[in-house]
Amino acid sequence: MKYILKESIAIFLLIFNSFKYHKNEGILSIYFHNPSKKLFTKIIKWLLKNEYRFISTKELELILTNQIKTHKLACITFDDGWRQNLELIDTINSFKIPITIFVSTQPVIDGNFWFEYARLNKQYLHTGIKTIKHFKKLPNSVLTEKVLILKNHFSLKRACISKEELLELNKNELITIGSHTVTHPILKQCPKNTQEYELGHSKSLLSKWLEKEVEYLAYPNGDFENETISLAKGCGYKLGFTTIADNIQEKTTDPYLIPRYSINDNGGYYENISKIKGIWQKYFKKK
Repeated sequence: MKYILKESIAIFLLIFNSFKYHKNEGILSIYFHNPSKKLFTKIIKWLLKNEYRFISTKELELILTNQIKTHKLACITFDDGWRQNLELIDTINSFKIPITIFVSTQPVIDGNFWFEYARLNKQYLHTGIKTIKHFKKLPNSVLTEKVLILKNHFSLKRACISKEELLELNKNELITIGSHTVTHPILKQCPKNTQEYELGHSKSLLSKWLEKEVEYLAYPNGDFENETISLAKGCGYKLGFTTIADNIQEKTTDPYLIPRYSINDNGGYYENISKIKGIWQKYFKKK
């Protein structure tokens, strides 16, 4: 019912806003987490139908560095490194879509993300923390302790890509691997030394695994502070991706504050098209 309601609202918003003039300047920047192949393919086909050309993060870096004027470009990224992303490779290859996957290194080793444990129905009985929103507000040291408790009580099936799968992805010339830190913490809840480790160690470890320099970063959960950006620059990252919903402006966008429109992996086609067009965000807060 909720799915149908949101789709109906999105259709109305798309029709209502079609009568308004929209000056869609800049580069369209959208990101996924763990979409179905069906949803991903539909979004890609919509972008192609609307004559977007897809660019890699390397091409985006060059555009921003040289302030090159562009038209109808789209940059596609993924956060986390979910194993289900592997099901999208045929679509990526078929349509020749350059993408970047921002990977957290510890889940690659362990198999799962901390927030998978935080979302378990009965986790509250062991941690006393009500919801994942409450987890995200904890100091990182406390969050880590709570998640360790859950790992001792629950066993999960691997959800993150393995190192072997990551290395295989790296062989695909359409795919760029970026950093999403080590453990996917809420960086603004971390002290400086922890942020340094999360940003620096993930970059060096991924570079070692892939045998090439990792140059791009996505801030976990879209959270950062001024110190985070300074540390990212110090680690040698060239671009930093946020969850700020907007287009990329060639002449004014800060390379360490790259905006992106979020795709709702569990949402409908029309809901996500309205998000890509920046319409949904005018009426509803980010969820």
